[in-house]
Amino acid sequence: MSETLYGSIAQMVLDAINAGSYREGERIPSIRSLSTRLGVSVNTVKEAYSLLESRRHIEGRPQSGFFVRRTALPLPRATSHIAESLDPTKMSICRIMGPFQEKKENPGFVLSLANIDPDLMPEKQLTAHLVEQTRIAGARALEYQFLPGDRELREQIARLGVDAGIVSGPDEVLITNGCTEAFHLALQAVSRPGDLIAMESPSYMNFGFLAQEMGLRVLEIPGDPQDGINIDILRFALKHHDIRALILVSNYSNPLGGTIPEDRKKELVELLEEHGVPLIEDDVYGDTCFGYRRPGTCKAYDRTGNVIYCSSFSKSLAAGWRIGWVLGGRYREKILHLKSLFNLATSSVTQKALAAFLREESYEKHLRRLRAVLAQQMFGLQEVVARSFPEGTRTSRPQGGLALWVEMPAGTNSIALYHRAMAAGIGFTPGPAFSLSGKFENFIRLCAGFWNADIANAVAKLGALAAEREVRRDAAS
Repeated sequence: MSETLYGSIAQMVLDAINAGSYREGERIPSIRSLSTRLGVSVNTVKEAYSLLESRRHIEGRPQSGFFVRRTALPLPRATSHIAESLDPTKMSICRIMGPFQEKKENPGFVLSLANIDPDLMPEKQLTAHLVEQTRIAGARALEYQFLPGDRELREQIARLGVDAGIVSGPDEVLITNGCTEAFHLALQAVSRPGDLIAMESPSYMNFGFLAQEMGLRVLEIPGDPQDGINIDILRFALKHHDIRALILVSNYSNPLGGTIPEDRKKELVELLEEHGVPLIEDDVYGDTCFGYRRPGTCKAYDRTGNVIYCSSFSKSLAAGWRIGWVLGGRYREKILHLKSLFNLATSSVTQKALAAFLREESYEKHLRRLRAVLAQQMFGLQEVVARSFPEGTRTSRPQGGLALWVEMPAGTNSIALYHRAMAAGIGFTPGPAFSLSGKFENFIRLCAGFWNADIANAVAKLGALAAEREVRRDAAS
């Protein structure tokens, strides 16, 4: 929020709310009193309060002033972890509860999808560039675009990295088929079957599934919905286990929505370097912040090439184009070799079209619009959950990304709720899907990439289902 004076004031007020200076339902300073206190114009404070009100942090009441909204639920509690639970031999395979499907006749299914409504993307511009680049390339559009990828696209990506604190040249960028391939290549480059890797818990389900398919053992390190991975527990684990790599989503993690604070990112990078453990950083959600400035990255603090940075445009621009990239650091040559063994190349014409789109500086304009809409959709989702779910429900408070982590009252069985919801045309992801050890039974993940009145009604219906006796574990005893 801090790109303008009113944005800085809005951020200051929001920081005070988050710190507890103003509790839910309490009145915040009047426009005139805050303008006098800060020495700014009344209109500047009005703009700041208008921004906070549009993002559902405060609400104006006629003749009364502005108040902190009451709709926010408490944060989910961190699960307890003791030293014994860090033993990788005690990990079990995550239960899979069935396919997640998008059915157009049931809009509630999109709540399970960590994707963004394609209607929010600059489809006409992207299509125009695709057509133009196909015309320019002619028959060459049908050829391989060999490694490491289109030169201009790599240059554009290197420039975008500056906003994330990353200083790299285009020669360090390797284009991949989405972030998933980038992550897969990185994990193969730093591990062998039987190795032990660590990951945040709960974590994106494909991380654990892929590690298991590769014959790796997984050590789960607890994460926090506000600050991401618990570095203190990681430090303990590094002392007591032979960990070969750490994998995590540094910004707006999936499903927690947490972001590692900047000072902790630096601490994390230094800790891993000290122990000789590479970090595979997935930053696919970094550009989907709800403010004007995206957060930094762990890679920004990497001075030795120990951080492998993976990202893509799948969550911010064109998921179907499958354009991702990896900065391999000291593992670059190994990753390049592995990519050449798997598929040699990534689609040529889409690389050129995306490079042309980035060249005309359309991406930043698109992001400004997208971020505002995603913020509104996430706040709308939080509001409906707060109104509709059983008393005692808690939710995360992400400042970006798509995932809302919901903790329902103890005894709620998210697996039973999942089956009842699917039968009613509503999708979500149960908490146990995000852990190889079967934890988070009373948690669910909802996604805010799509939003309309029908989806809001589906969330309300889901809240009603969550209160039913049939989804309570204690009801079956």
